[in-house]
Amino acid sequence: MPKEKASLSTHAARNPAKAVQQPRKRANQSSATKATKALAAAQRAQAKDALFADIDDHYLEKRQLIKDLAKKHNKKENYIKKLLNNDVHTKTKRGANLWNAVVHDFSIKAKEAGDESALEVVRDGLSKEEYQTIKANMSEDEKKRLLKQLASKRKVEFKGIRATNKSLAMDAMQTANSINDQLIDLFERTGVRAFAMFTRSHAEDSAVPNIVDSDNAREFFKQAFGKSFSEFLLKFEQWSCTLDRDDDRANDIQSVRKQIVLLILDGLRKIKNNKKVAMEYVNYRANIVHKLGVELAGWPSKITFASPIKLSADEARQIRDSLRSGAIHWVVLTPSQREEVAKEISEGPVRKRKPRNDQGRPRGPREGNSDTEASDSEEDDSEDDGDADEEEEEEEEEERPTPRQRKSPATSTSRNKAS
Repeated sequence: MPKEKASLSTHAARNPAKAVQQPRKRANQSSATKATKALAAAQRAQAKDALFADIDDHYLEKRQLIKDLAKKHNKKENYIKKLLNNDVHTKTKRGANLWNAVVHDFSIKAKEAGDESALEVVRDGLSKEEYQTIKANMSEDEKKRLLKQLASKRKVEFKGIRATNKSLAMDAMQTANSINDQLIDLFERTGVRAFAMFTRSHAEDSAVPNIVDSDNAREFFKQAFGKSFSEFLLKFEQWSCTLDRDDDRANDIQSVRKQIVLLILDGLRKIKNNKKVAMEYVNYRANIVHKLGVELAGWPSKITFASPIKLSADEARQIRDSLRSGAIHWVVLTPSQREEVAKEISEGPVRKRKPRNDQGRPRGPREGNSDTEASDSEEDDSEDDGDADEEEEEEEEEERPTPRQRKSPATSTSRNKAS
């Protein structure tokens, strides 16, 4: 099978800063090594068959035991079986422990040295005596290093980018099949119907768009919207492949500031369960923190809290990304925290909003507003002089002919000539 050539069209090439799962390389083996491994494989298969034969005998004995216990205690066989098997549907993930970290470190050293015999020993596992000896002679810093090394390896296994488009497509297909099995089992256990849609995020990726469901839930699209699931899947693919370009366009400073405003306001309304509450930045401590009892946690200490319009481009993008990831989020204050805020506000003055640019200047009365005219008559003499000047200007403007008045004499003259 020809190897896939490296190309800039791969997902890994477009994300050079992220960790990549490198494809496994097969080492060249001599014919003697192949013969030895084939003989060892045959011996392992024979031992495996013997083990399975003993396990089958054990299951036969277990079935008979279940029948005897059910008859003796007047219980159903399924009930006894569940008690013996201790059946559960969900299992917790096994975290990284020192045993696995030591084994992983041995495997790395064996691969670097090219010692296949050491790799076989690692695969078979360490004995308890060997592990206890290694653990006793190991410092705390060394233990932390091994655990960190194993954690980074597992992170690459779960989240590392696939190196080639072929491995990417296989991963997507196998994950979709696994989720499909889970959805079907979920429906059998609980009657819950579900569907999941998968598509690529770049036009150069080789992942095939797919939909998985349980109990034919994909018919929902046809019956509810009058369109087949394939049409929705196509639109989903188009949206996904163009999403990154839309994000680039929305990364200018004005769009980023709008996103910050919406993210902050949406979070405030959700935590207060009030769609009409408004955000205030000038008197944030008094009107938001003190009165509403909530606060934005996680705001960077190097960035002064202010309206998004006062943030620089780099600061705004940092705040936007933190709000998206949840690093900056709304929290409810405790009673003691609210008391501290109240004390802080009582000791300091409340900031006033910036006054209007035209504050104190007469903006002129509106037509038909008697209240405005009455208030204008009570103004100072200086203001009356100003109003008189404005009235003279208005009279001059009224005396000036409008464009229609300028045209009207010519129009009447032409009509007289025609008559």
